[in-house]
Amino acid sequence: ELYGTLIERTLEFVRKMGQNGAPPEKVADAVQHALTADPPRTRYLVGVDAKVQALLAGLLPDRAFDALMAAAGPKPREALLAATRSPG
Repeated sequence: ELYGTLIERTLEFVRKMGQNGAPPEKVADAVQHALTADPPRTRYLVGVDAKVQALLAGLLPDRAFDALMAAAGPKPREALLAATRSPG
């Protein structure tokens, strides 16, 4: 299955992010504020990880930020290459 490895790695990455992310109550508070505020903010940053990511996005050049985000996430090219090499 060509995309099986990529899907597995992406799910693993999302699970790790979920374990380290903001508590659901904080997310719900932000959603409630967005729905009831007049006017709502353009963006709501919930959790330290989101705030650090936004800070880095503002400080780094786009290519450097994109490279950092790509390094932190799942590697589609590696997963697809592994899938094409494995017998099946």
